[in-house]
Amino acid sequence: MTSSSSGPLEAEPSNRAAAGLLKPLTEEQQWVVDVIGGAFWKEHFTWPMFLYVEAEMDNRGHDLREVLATFPMIGGGRNQFYGALSSLPHIASINETQELKLSLLGLWHCDGTLRPFARAAVADVISILNMFVVKRRSWRPNPTGTKMPEITSEEVLAYQKQRVFDGNDADRNSAQWSRLLYQLMEDEQCFQGGHSATDDTLTSWRWTVGRSVRQYKDVASIEQYVERLTTLLAPPPAIEHRTTASPLDLPTSLGYLDSAWRLTHERKHLLHLVSPEKVASLAFDAGSREEFFDRLSALCDTMKGFQVPAGSTKDGHAVVRMKGHLQDILPPEAHTRVDEALDVLSNLVAIRNGGEHGDAQDKAASSWLALRVRLPVTDWTAAWILVRQRAIVAFDVLRDELIAVSD
Repeated sequence: MTSSSSGPLEAEPSNRAAAGLLKPLTEEQQWVVDVIGGAFWKEHFTWPMFLYVEAEMDNRGHDLREVLATFPMIGGGRNQFYGALSSLPHIASINETQELKLSLLGLWHCDGTLRPFARAAVADVISILNMFVVKRRSWRPNPTGTKMPEITSEEVLAYQKQRVFDGNDADRNSAQWSRLLYQLMEDEQCFQGGHSATDDTLTSWRWTVGRSVRQYKDVASIEQYVERLTTLLAPPPAIEHRTTASPLDLPTSLGYLDSAWRLTHERKHLLHLVSPEKVASLAFDAGSREEFFDRLSALCDTMKGFQVPAGSTKDGHAVVRMKGHLQDILPPEAHTRVDEALDVLSNLVAIRNGGEHGDAQDKAASSWLALRVRLPVTDWTAAWILVRQRAIVAFDVLRDELIAVSD
């Protein structure tokens, strides 16, 4: 069931998650990356549509979405993930007319006749990453200026011409290769920042070299790049490990949070219960998808009614406003823990929105993954238990930090 796509690793990463991404793919996974990579090559560095790849997999007797769900991913921190395809976190909602793009890792996994081209392209992007790191580290801004450092495709091609390649690689400093680099860099975590192309050919472009690129210093291979990503995208440690002793813990936890809020807000309540029945429903289990979203909607409506005063964040859901407000009133050492708790609650809101609005499903899929839930969800009873536990822990963190400043 495995292919020889990746071969023996040059250096086994110490990070187990990185090793999981770099290990040989299953036969079905290999077909997916080879179909996408082959089309990308034949179509002059244009990514194929989901519809095309799905049809190719149908001809091999496999469901594309089911195979995509088997690809490993790393990440979770700030809802960022990384795997062989840039669309892996959104497979539940991707439509037939969307492009399927390989990440740098995915291209590295390409096998057969694609392998030499794929490995050359990956090596070039890693080399250009070093070029970005050097540019950023050597940049000295004007004390009164706002211009950020940039790198252009012309600079990259000039750099390519200075490199020594094995074999006949003259096209690696061509305009068409510049298009290839743009397509590969666009969705990579390390190159996130402002960039633009002169026209649709993508052969002439400029890229802002952001501060975060400094985190990739000394990365010289795909193995080192993936290992660095596993560190940078690692989910934050669990706020607390706790088992819910009773279904009533969620309403009780909300009540205790309200009491702590009153201690720091001139006896004003956080909770504004338009519908006490909704809060009472949080004590019940969920035996179906419909019941899950009924319970989650009740929880999110309760949070929407939080009486949060205007702070540094004045708009949006009450959970979003609360983050700005608590940053204003809590000491800096509490911010990380509180932000992580509020991120959990924001993920719950995103999941609820995804269940009600089709255009919110991408964000909902990412939020499910941030809660460590594999898609598609099949056990809605277990999903509600998990959501309830995560909400309790988050509310308790907020309560503890509010009590700490009220002493």
